[in-house]
Amino acid sequence: MKRFLLLVIIVASIKTAAAQAWWGLKAGFNISNIILTDPSQKYGKFTPITDFSGGMLVAIRLRDHLFLQPELMVSGQGGTLNSVTEHFVYFNTPILIRYQSPNGWFAETGMQPGMIIDENHTLVDYTNNTQKSQMDVSWVFGAGYLTKINLGIDIRYNIGVMPFYVVNGQGINGRNSVFQFSIFYIFPKRKSDFLHYVPPKKNAT
Repeated sequence: MKRFLLLVIIVASIKTAAAQAWWGLKAGFNISNIILTDPSQKYGKFTPITDFSGGMLVAIRLRDHLFLQPELMVSGQGGTLNSVTEHFVYFNTPILIRYQSPNGWFAETGMQPGMIIDENHTLVDYTNNTQKSQMDVSWVFGAGYLTKINLGIDIRYNIGVMPFYVVNGQGINGRNSVFQFSIFYIFPKRKSDFLHYVPPKKNAT
């Protein structure tokens, strides 16, 4: 009996979550850079590069205008130093809290774990006294606008909270810094079902 009740609760929870979830696709471009920490200041500074980003998202309503928004994103990132480009392709999984106002504007923030899935580096010798992590963690700050046809724009800044490479014994490390510009589309469940629409509460009679 307890197992049956637990199963009923799980099924009801999944059904409720699905009823309050919206799926979407997004694509855009990055202006990314590598923030270099170099006490000796002998290497100079990286300059930004541009690359593609894209993926999918799901927005789960927690209450009224507050959403949990996990995403699956592929993102090209890196930087250029002395005319040589360090380029990495990340598989990022942002987990964001998003406030969606009724007039379409929204703000979002949260953590973004990521993993390098492809790389083309010629500047840093990662086999010579240098440790490179395949993982990255960034913090996301973003804002945007969602129209009534579920088409929106999203502007973010992602700042690495941990270095993805470290030169042992020299105090040199590099972190990701990414400005991200995206267009996204949320698939409606029915014609009048907009992401920023909250049905009015019925008055108790």
